[in-house]
Amino acid sequence: MFRELRKVLHTAPRLRVLATGRQALRVPGESLVAVPPLPVPEPETVLGAAAAIKCPALALFADRASTLVRQFAITAEDHAPVGVSRACP
Repeated sequence: MFRELRKVLHTAPRLRVLATGRQALRVPGESLVAVPPLPVPEPETVLGAAAAIKCPALALFADRASTLVRQFAITAEDHAPVGVSRACP
């Protein structure tokens, strides 16, 4: 993919690309912005569903999961906050 991007940028030098990823693309004019991780609760913390959904990392996880599993939600009946907080660090 990097080679293709280099070709496109060479062909269209005024083109601007906004890309996200964990690695630099190493293309001319690239600017890097470090984005810190979202805070997560300590694994031992017991959160109710209302508190869990206020945690930025768990709220993002629930939002993304619901795009794949329409019925997904962090509820009072499950232990999702504990499992998700262990998976997120």
